[in-house]
Amino acid sequence: MLRASLLSTIFVFLGHQALFPNHAYPGGLVAGQLAFSAEALQAQLAVLAAEERLEAFALAQRFDFLFIASYSALLFVLLCTPRDAFAKRRATWLLVITVALSDGLENALMLGFIEAPQTLTEGRALAYSTFAAVKWAGLALGRCAYRAPEAFRYTFPLTGLASRMNRPCPLPSGWPFCLRPCCS
Repeated sequence: MLRASLLSTIFVFLGHQALFPNHAYPGGLVAGQLAFSAEALQAQLAVLAAEERLEAFALAQRFDFLFIASYSALLFVLLCTPRDAFAKRRATWLLVITVALSDGLENALMLGFIEAPQTLTEGRALAYSTFAAVKWAGLALGRCAYRAPEAFRYTFPLTGLASRMNRPCPLPSGWPFCLRPCCS
């Protein structure tokens, strides 16, 4: 079950990257998601439209729902192991649900912006970026709070954020709040 979940997550991630790689987002994936501005999001969509990549972007947004399902299934399989305390598992479940819901809501809002640009208001841009911020913070918090169990060892490197964190850690080994893989 674990291998199947891991392989499906990797397969879906690679498929998503083939459709629309992270580096293809105007201004960067994380920066675009955390714009907190309707003007910035409209500019991002305008660049994609001008470069005739808006359809590919919309398809990637839809495909991302498969990625959400696959990483949630992988985390479900990994979190069903009874090795950790009940309270810790319960907190991690809450975090997984929060990350998955935030990611899904963020995608749904972006699809709405693509299909009906007039719906991109400051309030909805704020909601979109807030969902993205919750998603990224949840991934980082899960990594640090859970001290990098298999669930986050498998899924965290799949994010673009993790690639920026795979540098030597300046903190002492085992530092309790370190988000870097080297401290786990």
